[in-house]
Amino acid sequence: MPAVLSYLARARCCGWVTMSIARVRPGSAYRYYFKSVAVGDGARERGVPLPVGQEAAGVPAGEWTGRGAPLLGLSGVVTEAEMEALFGQGLHPYPEILTPGALEGDVPAVRLGRKFVRPTYDDDQEPGEPEAVVPDDDGQVRSGRRRKMKRGPVAAFDLVPRPPASVSLLRALGDDATVAVIDASHDVAVTDVLAWLEDEAIIVYSGAGGNRWERPVGGLVVARFRHWDSRHRMPLLHDHLVVSVKVLRADGKWGHLDSRRLMAHVVAAGALYNQRVLEEVCDRLGLATEPRTPTPGLRPVMEIAGVPPELIDWTATRQRDTAVLLEQAEADYIADHGYPPTARVRSRLMKRAADDSRPAKKTPLPLSELRRRWRADAIRRFGADLVDGLLELCRRAAAAIRAAWPTPAGTEPGGVDVELAAVDVAATVYTHREHFRRRHLLAEARRHLARELRGRRAEPGLESRIVDAAIGAHCVDVTAPQPPGRRPRPPGHTVYTASWHPLLSAGRDRFELAEDAVPQMSLHARAVATSISLQALVRASRAPVGDVQGARAANAAKPSPQDQATAAALYEQLAFADPADADDDGQEDQEQQLVLSPERLAWLEELQRRIGDLAREAPKPKPGEHRSESATPPPQPDYRPRR
Repeated sequence: MPAVLSYLARARCCGWVTMSIARVRPGSAYRYYFKSVAVGDGARERGVPLPVGQEAAGVPAGEWTGRGAPLLGLSGVVTEAEMEALFGQGLHPYPEILTPGALEGDVPAVRLGRKFVRPTYDDDQEPGEPEAVVPDDDGQVRSGRRRKMKRGPVAAFDLVPRPPASVSLLRALGDDATVAVIDASHDVAVTDVLAWLEDEAIIVYSGAGGNRWERPVGGLVVARFRHWDSRHRMPLLHDHLVVSVKVLRADGKWGHLDSRRLMAHVVAAGALYNQRVLEEVCDRLGLATEPRTPTPGLRPVMEIAGVPPELIDWTATRQRDTAVLLEQAEADYIADHGYPPTARVRSRLMKRAADDSRPAKKTPLPLSELRRRWRADAIRRFGADLVDGLLELCRRAAAAIRAAWPTPAGTEPGGVDVELAAVDVAATVYTHREHFRRRHLLAEARRHLARELRGRRAEPGLESRIVDAAIGAHCVDVTAPQPPGRRPRPPGHTVYTASWHPLLSAGRDRFELAEDAVPQMSLHARAVATSISLQALVRASRAPVGDVQGARAANAAKPSPQDQATAAALYEQLAFADPADADDDGQEDQEQQLVLSPERLAWLEELQRRIGDLAREAPKPKPGEHRSESATPPPQPDYRPRR
């Protein structure tokens, strides 16, 4: 799997999952896919026909997809000649369709846009292997430690979506019907992601000097390859989506898509995939989801409820290897310097450990043999009762979750309060980054829906309405003026910050805390605390105090007013506490500030418990009294959102 490099391994260790991306250079890069990726991430011997290698590896043949593929006459199985023409040389795979009636050998080659220039590789770069990249907020990337490459052209991008580990486990240990359902759910999620990228994230520049942007005609040209397992031969359903940079402009000429914009939208695309694949699996199999926190203090991931954590940990082979290497690297650093590494240094050590833990190529095995081995190993470790009854166990857990999280009356379809969701999304994104764009809000809105709906389907377009409500009620446009003479900016370029930012800053004076009164918290815990504190103010603006107390009295298990006051004080302390030794590099370094001491873990557990309680304690408005998602709360002493 060429694109699953340090970025993905570091992401899984930190407790959040995203879609990985790698750059595919022109020239010989396409050969890597037919030598390795197309045969199950193995190594096809020279002279072995591709269909024979794929049959031996037990993986399906690659297929063309994307709205732009028919424009080039591409459909069905991906061939080496087609990939060589498109990804290797930037040529039309079938130029004869441009001149009807002409014979195939009589038609000259047709170049799609400008000519590719072969890149110059460093000595440590294997020609043809895709280069994993980690884009920042603006789509800019820095080359990896061991795969440095000089500036040069890009022929394609390799996007690798994969479902949460619990979904891959259900597929690996389930029967044929379960396998078919999960495969179909994965296909739907991938199709939705590609459609969203084509509609929202892909643009091409045209005109003199590229002075205007436009949406490409048709869409993307994508070669898709399916894998069942990881390099450790553990269950890992995923696809390689090799996206060509060639797109058709409105003037009939072919150009290159804006690669920086594509990379900037990868996180939002990954959040959409996770949301959609969980919705499809849960709806078709009668399941639900629950949050799981692999690393205390960091962002949780949504998994299928009922799958035991030890079963999920069984598949995390590379994560364990990376953790061991990271522990050794930290010990060496302390021995050399006499003090522990900072958050920034620890992030670099983690990236190095992830690179070093990447295993070598494996010998692919057919899916039937993999499933037999997975089942035998799981039964040996966890027993036949757990393996045979895993799906039924998950369905019982889903029934309990549905009973505990019913659809509230008077809310949006699916049980989502758009106004409170907008507060949560804006507060979380603002806490992670002071300035943000619409795509950051959109990614967080999709995470919010996946977390709150517990596997239920979200109404189409609901995440966009949440983002619109967040921007309209809680965000301020702080985009720098565009210099004269520059080309128009594409949609989504606007920069925002939270409208309550001055209030949060001024609010620090209201809390006289000793410097060591609040333990060091991770950035995610501080974001959750800020969100809950602000949501409490919105809830308080909706109903008189008496009604809130009456709603609590109707259910003795709900928190008392004194408990809520204590929780609010805790949230405010966490939200306004200054992070210790915070770096200026942004989210990645700040999220490495882990909570390790027992006292800090106790604070996190208390915070999580209070969040679950407060999510249920709010009185539900009547259908006729429900506020619009664009409405803003009335002025309050401590909460004054403005447009």
